[in-house]
This record gives sequence, C-alpha cells and structure tokens, in this order.
Amino acid sequence: MTETRQAAEALVRRAAAFAPSTFRADARTIDVVFTTGAEVMRADPWTNDRWIEGLDVTADAVDLSRMQAGAPVLNAHRGDALADVIGVVERAWIEAGRGYATVRFSEREDVAPIVADVAAGILRNISVGYSVSQWREDEVGGMTRRTAVRWQPMEISFVPIPADAASQVRGLGTDDVRATPANPATIKETTMTEQVTAAAAPPAATIDAHAVRAEAIRAERLRAGEIREAARLAGLDDAWVQTQIDTDASADAARAAALQALGAKQKAPTASVVSIVRDEGDTVLRGVEGALAARLGGGAFDGPAVDYRSATLIDMAASVLKLRGTETRSWSRPDIAKAALGLPVMGRSMQTTSDFAALLGNVQSKRLLTAYMAYDRNFLSWCARRPLPDFKPTSIVEMGAGPTLLALSEGGKIDLGVVQDSGESYNLVRYARNVALSYPAIVNDDLGGFDRMPQAFAVAAANLEGGVVYGLLATNANMSDGNAWFSAAHGNTSAQAATVDGISAVRALMRRQTDPSGQAIMVTPSVIISPIELEATMLSLFSATVVPATQATTAVNPWRGQFTIATTPFLTDTNDYFVTVAAGTGYEAVEVGYEAGNEAPQLTSYTQPDVDGVVFSLRHSFGAKAASWRTIARATA
Repeated sequence: MTETRQAAEALVRRAAAFAPSTFRADARTIDVVFTTGAEVMRADPWTNDRWIEGLDVTADAVDLSRMQAGAPVLNAHRGDALADVIGVVERAWIEAGRGYATVRFSEREDVAPIVADVAAGILRNISVGYSVSQWREDEVGGMTRRTAVRWQPMEISFVPIPADAASQVRGLGTDDVRATPANPATIKETTMTEQVTAAAAPPAATIDAHAVRAEAIRAERLRAGEIREAARLAGLDDAWVQTQIDTDASADAARAAALQALGAKQKAPTASVVSIVRDEGDTVLRGVEGALAARLGGGAFDGPAVDYRSATLIDMAASVLKLRGTETRSWSRPDIAKAALGLPVMGRSMQTTSDFAALLGNVQSKRLLTAYMAYDRNFLSWCARRPLPDFKPTSIVEMGAGPTLLALSEGGKIDLGVVQDSGESYNLVRYARNVALSYPAIVNDDLGGFDRMPQAFAVAAANLEGGVVYGLLATNANMSDGNAWFSAAHGNTSAQAATVDGISAVRALMRRQTDPSGQAIMVTPSVIISPIELEATMLSLFSATVVPATQATTAVNPWRGQFTIATTPFLTDTNDYFVTVAAGTGYEAVEVGYEAGNEAPQLTSYTQPDVDGVVFSLRHSFGAKAASWRTIARATA
C-alpha cells in the first residue's frame, strides 16, 4: 500500500556533519552536507508511535528557496535571540542524491570561538531543520515508512552532540561509505556523515593497505553505532553497550540481546512509579505562543498549541491572565482585551499585565528575523561588513597601503615606513517606524494585516539597506580627496559595452590601479553589478561556453564562471554597470556597518496612554560608505 498525502508543515531536524578541511579562513566559509535522505526512526512524543522517515533528495522534491535566499545558521537550533544566529547560508545545491551548502560565519566577537573550533576540527556536527508539505507512505516489514516528497530546509545548526556517536567527520579525499541496516526497525537516526570527496581511480593489481585499514575502521564504527542504537531503543545503559563492543558482538547479535533484555525488563516488577511533572505556567505560555505563531504564520498547531487550535485571541488572553492570578470568567471581552494589553480596566482592582502583548512581540520578532534573513541583500557579496560599537564617526583604513620594501644590506638599518589610511569615514544611522495592534482588533479576533507585519518590516529594512548601498553608486559623491568616486582623476571610469572585449578592458583598467604608496593592489575583479535591465545581457555573457557574439564552437568565452552577477532595481541608469572585487578579500570598495549585537532589525512592543492598543516598534541601525575607488570601476554599456 502506497499513499501520497499533504501535511501541515512542522519543523523537523536531522543531524549531519562536515569536513573541516573545506574551511576557508579568508572568506569565513565552510562546505557541509546537510542531507543524504537516509532513513531514520521517528517517534511521536505524545503517543510513542514509531515510523521510518526518509527524504527524497532530488531537485523536484527539495525547495531550496530559503537556503538560496540566505537561511540562518544557528547555534544548536536556538532562535530566540538575534545572538543565536552565527552565520548565513551562502548557497545550496542538490547533487547525486545529497544536499550541499556553503555557510558563512558572522564576524561578531562572540562567534569567533565557534569559528576557531570549526577550523580546528573540534566542532564537527551539524543539524538541519526542515518542514515537510507532502509525504508518501508505504509499508516496510510491518512498519509505516514516510518519505518526504515535498520539503524545505529552513535552517542549519551547529550542534555539540550528534544522535549517533559513530558519526565521525572524514576529511577530503577519504572513501565515502554509508551503510543502512536491512532491518528498518534498527535504522540509525543519524547516518549523514558523507563529505565532499575527491574521486580517485583504484590502483590496478595492488593492495592498498591504507584503504584496507580505513575499511576496517569504518566497519568497526558502523558496528559500534548500531550497537548503541539498539541500546537506545531498548533503554539500555552505556555499560551494556561497552560490554557488547568489548566482546566483539556483531550488530545482529547485539540487537537480539537488546530485545531479550527489553523483554526481561518489561516482565520485571515495577519498584517505583516515575511521573513527569510539567510547570503549568510554562505549558500555557508555550501553548499560547505556539498558537499565535500558527495563526500568524499559517503553520501547524503542535505540542501545547494544540489545546488552543480553536481559541480566539480573547480566549488566549484570558488563559494568560488566569495564569497570573486574574480570574476573568465574569469579564467582558473589552475588559479582557485591555488587561491583556496592559491597559487599565475600570472598576477592576488588579495588577495589569502585558504578558499577552509580550508573547505577540516574541512571535513577530522571530518571524521578522526569518523574513529578514531570507531577503536577497546581494550587496553583501561585494561589500565589507563591519559591526560598529556606537554611532560615532568611524574611519576606514584602506588595505594594501603598506610601505614599499627596501633592500637591506648586511648589518644595515631597517628604515621606518608608514601605513596610510584612506581618510574616508562614516557612522551608523538609526531608523525606526511604529505599527499599532488596536484594542478593537483583539476584541474582534481580527488580526487583519498584523500577520503580514514582520514580512513588511523585513522588506522595509532590507530595502533601506539596498537603497543606501546602491545609492552610493548612483550619486557618485566626492571622496576625501575632493574627486568624485568614479572620475578620470581616479582612473576608474570608461565607456565599454558589456561584451567579452568590453569586460576585458574594464577589468584591466581596475587591475592597473595602485595603492597610496604606488604598489600594485594585486586583486582580481570577480563581481559584476548592473541594473535589472542588463541582467539578461550579463547572464548570457557569463553563462555561455562560447562567445555570445559569434556562437562559434571554437570561440571560447574566457569569462565563463569568472564573475558573480549582482543585479538590482536600485540602479536606475540602464547603461551603467560596475566591476569590483568580492567580499572577504580585504579590498572591498564599500563598507557597510551594523550595530554590534543588533545586526538585524529589532522589534519591541509597548503600550502608551494615547494609543488604544499595543505599539510594535521596528528599529534598525545601518550605515554605508564608499571605501575605495581603486577596487571598483564604472562602465557605460
């Protein structure tokens, strides 16, 4: 029996791993394999029902839109605060039944220890969070198998402990083998340890001792992992696992022993009764917050939120008030709404509370962060990003302005040189806007456009950033030397059409630039910036395998794969395009600044006497400045 069905999206997580040898310190990036679609055992925490879960890892099944748009990289799936975001997904792709991603770490000081441990190979394990919109169900060995045929990765997390201790990171160039037990009931929950590997042809008629040793180690790890999985399912401790490993028990023998131990344990008399006590207040708050998130975001009601599936906003508000000792059974709907928002209630002697408003703010803050991280801010591919501690003017030091090296004779004196700065400076600008959720909306159970507020705020913040950055290119203001950013004095402007020869001329123009001390800057242009009207032209120029003007099979396009294309609607002159270097080189032409610790937009909620409801305030700090004319050139198509 095979059944395909739609399902409400709910966040699911899987463990995976990566190869430390793919870490690139200059770009702060690393490659990970976030899924191989391996089958895992799942259990319902409420009913204890078990099933086998798999993922269809194909281009048709996996929706990579959030990954490609810059999904967040989190610290152990924590997403309650902006500090939990430690990076961003740069790109993602599906290849040969696996999901790959390149992630870039934040430059914040609190993230630096994590980056250091990743580079050193100490932190090796990741976990992917994803939602499923369509399943295919069939039966395997008497168990239900559910395969996700429409699913979407939402975030990638670095985690300290994988579900399977046998999952180890393998370096590049090693064999890539993944074993899956034949018995579905014993499939490991974590089998995704595949890495990006270098293919090598096997030697002919020789015995590779290294390969034999590696195979033995792999087989031993697989055996130990399956023994641990059998122990986990049977509720057996580490001492039992170690005994099975030390006595060289096979995986099948260990499973049989685990089943026997489980049967004996179930027949044994119960010596005591263990009960799990949950804090009622925590359950109510989590339930209301989950229900608000489901209503506002169109997600699933799960966990404690199930109890509020049919609840109105007034019902939820009353539950929160009751939690704080306020009985609202005889209250009117308007009184409940006022009290929930922290507004005074006539004739009621009570301590007002704004817990309900705070829950609304928490839900909308999380949705705002998700929407903001998913927005396409492609200027980050070519701008330097810098956390600024305050709103004071900040100087920009131009890289590469070191003194010329001089010959040193034996026993001679080393002359003192001077490192010059560019004289450019800028500062953060504070932006803000308020939106109110009215008291009548709570009474009427009408969220109206409030559910779209995080998306609107995220778009506003991202558009603000894009407008400021690309506005620098459009306005072409003077630099600290008194000359326009793009000018003949700077030697970075030319009339060159967007052709193979034209790009070559503009590229050479930029590569001839020197630093303030007269030395060559030694950087390679790799980013094309253009208005959206030139997008098709740029794509055809840099994607084709032959020169677009000739389409001759012998006329090879030298720029194929050499440039990243950043198109934007913020550039209105449809004839101009720009050539510059990529972010992470240290020679970026523009620097953007974010408030340290508050890099993303901040959403707060409060009440005030002259507003009949709760006010949600968006605040965002951002600044940008042209840092150098030497690593960017403008051409007129």
